[in-house]
Amino acid sequence: IVPYDDRMMLKLAEQTNGVIVTNDQFRDLAKESKRWIKIIKESLLQYTFVGNIFMVPDDPLGRSGPTLADFLKKKTRTKYSDCHSFNGQPSVLFTPPRPTSQTEVLHLRDRRPPAGSGGDNRRGRQGSPVEKLRSTEETEWLRSKLLEIFEGQNRKVDFVLIREPCCQDLNKLSEIILSFSF
Repeated sequence: IVPYDDRMMLKLAEQTNGVIVTNDQFRDLAKESKRWIKIIKESLLQYTFVGNIFMVPDDPLGRSGPTLADFLKKKTRTKYSDCHSFNGQPSVLFTPPRPTSQTEVLHLRDRRPPAGSGGDNRRGRQGSPVEKLRSTEETEWLRSKLLEIFEGQNRKVDFVLIREPCCQDLNKLSEIILSFSF
């Protein structure tokens, strides 16, 4: 089904306990119903395009939520507090200057401030411990995978890998590359 009415998608997801695959966050509809807020927080699977590749997150409800496979298998969805990109208030520390595709860039909630913005760039939110740096082998593997996606953009790929020495998520690194315009 490819409906253009967001309300219809929310009603259908509510009736069938289904998942909504979209690039919209439904922030405008969350104000209409408490049930819809729950559906938006627990049953929304957002996607993005990297080049012409359709990508969904490996962890749709955040770091402490289920994996994508578990998320899609679950019959009854449980709440994972403060894990989803929609929680009524921005939890984004870094926002790219502009989206680089027609879809919204996903999972900004886990971003750290850019280098040079003060503080230790490897520190997580609220003074959490320093994150583990990637190994050389893992960095080389990520570089090869990113270059498969971003052919001929070696400079951008290398820049992002140097700038984000702790990030091990291919999707997040891809989003960061898309956010740069140089």
